[in-house]
Amino acid sequence: MFNWLQGKISGRRSLELFAGSGILSLEALSRGAESSTVIDTATALTQHFQTLCATFQIEAAQCQVYVQDAFQLIQTKPVKPYHLIFVDPPFDTDRYLDIVPSLLKNDFLAGDGFVYLEAPSADIISDVAQQGLKLYRQKRAGQVHYALLTP
Repeated sequence: MFNWLQGKISGRRSLELFAGSGILSLEALSRGAESSTVIDTATALTQHFQTLCATFQIEAAQCQVYVQDAFQLIQTKPVKPYHLIFVDPPFDTDRYLDIVPSLLKNDFLAGDGFVYLEAPSADIISDVAQQGLKLYRQKRAGQVHYALLTP
């Protein structure tokens, strides 16, 4: 996926919903992202991510971490839109179709931004893409289907 984003990361703001380890945010920061906001409900994971940021000497302004429910967060407008939004919810959720409408309605995605989505099926990606986004690229790795979507 980061190969697909070659030249589109540097100086951009990223948001990682359902972050888990936050590895996508770390990769974006290592490729020159201006900042990354990490959201997850697991306190231990978010604390580990903060430790990693400190270990790699990433400034706090570049790396905001919140223990919060991503579905709640996207109900309110951010201060500024994001250029890269990483969405990797638990595969057992039935709320995939709730995510994009909230992101778009609340101006989370910049006009030239990308949404990266992981899902258990290509059908889910197709359904999500039809909610006001265009499919930029799509692929599958084992059981995981993933795609980049644009406004």
